[in-house]
Amino acid sequence: ANATLRALEALISTEFLHAIDAPSLSIIIPVVHRGLRDRTATTKRYAALISGNICTMVNDPRDFVPYLPVLLPDLKSTLLDPIPDVRSISAKSLGSLTRGLGEATFPDLRPWLVETLTSDEAGSVERSGAAQGLTEILVAGGAHLTENVMLKEILPLKSHPKAGTREGVLWVLTFLPSALGQAYSSLIDSSLPALLSGLADDNEVVREVALRAGRVLVKSHGKAHKDKILPSLEDGLRNEDYRIRVASLTLLGDLLSMLGGTKVAKGNADTQDDIRQAERAQAQIALVLGNETRKRVLSSLYLSRSDTAAIVRQSAVQVWKTVVSVTPRTLREILSELVDQIVSALASGDPERTQVAGR
Repeated sequence: ANATLRALEALISTEFLHAIDAPSLSIIIPVVHRGLRDRTATTKRYAALISGNICTMVNDPRDFVPYLPVLLPDLKSTLLDPIPDVRSISAKSLGSLTRGLGEATFPDLRPWLVETLTSDEAGSVERSGAAQGLTEILVAGGAHLTENVMLKEILPLKSHPKAGTREGVLWVLTFLPSALGQAYSSLIDSSLPALLSGLADDNEVVREVALRAGRVLVKSHGKAHKDKILPSLEDGLRNEDYRIRVASLTLLGDLLSMLGGTKVAKGNADTQDDIRQAERAQAQIALVLGNETRKRVLSSLYLSRSDTAAIVRQSAVQVWKTVVSVTPRTLREILSELVDQIVSALASGDPERTQVAGR
């Protein structure tokens, strides 16, 4: 095992001045094959890294094809490894191989990933690895393939009766936004319903993955696509399920703190530094969102401070303290919008919203 690790380290540190030919591959592949089957995470990580990079260093990618039956099963195994770094590098290696050799070289790979993603026998670790692998393969195939597969194969599974399948969909939504970059913007509208339904799921694991996916979406696309994301979060604050209201507040807090250049307040947040940070955040948010949108969002946030569920009230208070420095002054600024929202809630006919407005 130590000799395998040293050999892999030597390969990684080697600066290749010429392309790798077929005879050289016949020497390298057995070392990589053994590394992928090793027990130690470092060895598997190095072997997976080399597997993905070989395609870019060979003189003719077709020279690498005969070795795929040897390496591909091992890469599938490391893709489902308990160690996150091993899974991540294995996924990137599969993406590199797909990009270099073409998806037609791996006709069974994408179906296997989708099957693992939705399997009853797979756990969260396996679904996470399969989602990472599928993400890298879709990104390698381009935006058109990604959109086609997501809309026709993955997102329709968001309401599947099996919790594991719903979790698998949300794992894909966890990795895809940051991997696809700005090309993901066309999928935001269609992926938000899956996120929101996941936040209200009866299964706790599904809810956790949905919140994680939501936070990734806000972090990677919140600034550029706030106009798409913000309305869904505002609707979530009025949802009848308190779990969606809590999750929406968490995501709204992440979005507002990012727009304001601060962090969501913890604890009392009553120190002078906290107040100054909130003051700066409030000014920045007003600049980014515009005055009318800011008033609407803050009014919804203030109403959430009187929610019927204690956990929603606590979360709303923390977000409020993050973006509001002086409450009386802010209330004067948003008073007309706040009154409109209170009247609308009182007239909604929803007992819970009526109770919140009455408070």
